[in-house]
Amino acid sequence: MFKSLREHATVLEVAPGWVVVDPPSRFPGPVEHVIVGSGGVLAAARWSGDVTVVDGVLHQNGRRRELQAADLVRETDALAGLLRKEHRQVVAPVVVTRGDHPPIKVAPGLVLIGQDALAPTLEALTTHLGPDDTADVLGRIAQARARRVDELPTQATLSAALNADRTRRR
Repeated sequence: MFKSLREHATVLEVAPGWVVVDPPSRFPGPVEHVIVGSGGVLAAARWSGDVTVVDGVLHQNGRRRELQAADLVRETDALAGLLRKEHRQVVAPVVVTRGDHPPIKVAPGLVLIGQDALAPTLEALTTHLGPDDTADVLGRIAQARARRVDELPTQATLSAALNADRTRRR
């Protein structure tokens, strides 16, 4: 489950010491990777095509992507909710695109960055999480992922619950 970002070097070149985990969301969503390191926690979505910022709004191939950006922010907030209170403030949504453009702050709270600028940007971030904090964040994400699988009902469980409900109503 835990993978070194170096294993994803063809997709993202990142700084040493940072790791990526799959997001703990129940259904596929905008967050493709959770990037965790001493500088914080990034909920990353990768967008292809021509991604620009016009008047604080993300555009992809000339189309406004406000709803997609809002979904990313909402899912990032849900991710932050899994963490301890002191770690929530260092969680941020990030859209990663092709290229080497430096980070650009986008409304509402997003950061747009080129994949070639990601590693140097991660390296330059101020340290917010120590090794124990990073381990705690990764552990909480792992627990959320495990709960996700354990909490999904099987067909047998759904049938039993439905039958029990029908029996109670009679």
